[in-house]
Amino acid sequence: MAESKKASERLNIALAHPMAVPGDIDENIRRMEPMVAQGAAQGADLVLFSECGITGYDLNKVAFNAAMDLDDPRFKLVDAMAKRHNVPILNGFYERRGDRVGNSAFVFYPDGKRLLQRKHNMVGYETGPVKVLAGDRKREIFEIKGFKLAILICADGGIPNIEEELAAQGVDCILAPTAGCGSTDKAFYQREMANPERRKAFVAAAESVCFLGRAVEQCIKLNIGMACCNQQGWIESMKYFQPGHAAVINRDGAMTALIPGRFMAEHIRPDLAMGFVSARS
Repeated sequence: MAESKKASERLNIALAHPMAVPGDIDENIRRMEPMVAQGAAQGADLVLFSECGITGYDLNKVAFNAAMDLDDPRFKLVDAMAKRHNVPILNGFYERRGDRVGNSAFVFYPDGKRLLQRKHNMVGYETGPVKVLAGDRKREIFEIKGFKLAILICADGGIPNIEEELAAQGVDCILAPTAGCGSTDKAFYQREMANPERRKAFVAAAESVCFLGRAVEQCIKLNIGMACCNQQGWIESMKYFQPGHAAVINRDGAMTALIPGRFMAEHIRPDLAMGFVSARS
């Protein structure tokens, strides 16, 4: 194996929150473009989207039924986007694997190369109605600007000891594309805020994603950075709701970027934030 390049002083990560549309791959790719352009203009070394950001992620199987083959020509549109803006892009999708479907993510490089990571740890919805095919436990470790990176797709963060193992392998930052919720059952509406019980539930939901105490502790303990990006979107007619939420936490525990989860449906909007992970001292 070739010797790794010395890492730059820091890795700049853009967290991208377009409004995802379950099953509408062409529209989801189109909505990536302004986010990638903005991130590149601000000096991003990587633009991070959500779990299944290309196909969408909902609880009515619309996105699941839009699963893509790895040679789907629409991926070339993302290849071209990475080349046009000269920045790697990480985004997820449901993958057609023979007669089954998996949950996967690609890193699209400006030179046209791609790196594939498949989700291993299936929980909840993906073990019930849709029976998603699990990928291998092994993580693909790759480099950008000399920083070693690995991808944990949503529940893969619950693989026993996985963060410790990656830190021991010299990984500098864990990238976590996620997709929590999926249904308007999880949404709150402005009209409900006069109800004390709904208001209390809203605050509890918001705190469940905005307080990153465990991640901060892990970053300090393991001398590692983390970047997470949850899916965002709201289409009431489809009963689809994803509240977003994204953050970059540096290896010293500092939160260098945050987009709070917007459980109030009317407040959801496209957004982008820039954070960084510093090099090992």
